Amino acid sequence: MVIETLAKDATKEDALVFAYCRYSQSYTALEILRGLAKQLLEDHPNRTLPIVKEVYGKHALRQTNLTINETVTLLQRLLASFNKGKVRIIVDGLDEVVDAQKVPLLQSLAKLPNTPLLILSRPLPLFTDFLGRPFATFDVQARNEDIDRFITKSISNHPHLRVIVAQEEGALETIARMVREKSRGM
Repeated sequence: MVIETLAKDATKEDALVFAYCRYSQSYTALEILRGLAKQLLEDHPNRTLPIVKEVYGKHALRQTNLTINETVTLLQRLLASFNKGKVRIIVDGLDEVVDAQKVPLLQSLAKLPNTPLLILSRPLPLFTDFLGRPFATFDVQARNEDIDRFITKSISNHPHLRVIVAQEEGALETIARMVREKSRGM
């Protein structure tokens, strides 16, 4: 929803890139940063392709991959190419990133100046230690009513689950209670 809202407000000169970190998949800081660079390239090739070609050419010749520092430098150059537009970066689920990758990711994001950064995550003390720029926080917690509504809608939109849940009295309530307990207000 946040991404769609920001995308609607963007002009052709603007860029919006994001990383969605899932608990079920582990990504390195390097992979996340490369994904951001790839989105800039795919969405704005006229602006970014010359920069990427230059970097790619150097590494293709040596048959090497970009390091995390080289990727940050590439991102800095790509971001600087948006001199008339804004670039926004969203990282959703930073708390789901493997602990060993959070610090390098935050340190790398801190090196991208003048770029609005939105991090969606449970609170992490690392933010204050490694982000290196002022930031605001606000708590968002799922209410029981929100979870119940989500479970009910999800099951009603899935015909097979709807049939299974309908066969056992109280199944919907049991599922909702279990999800509420597991989420603990996330």
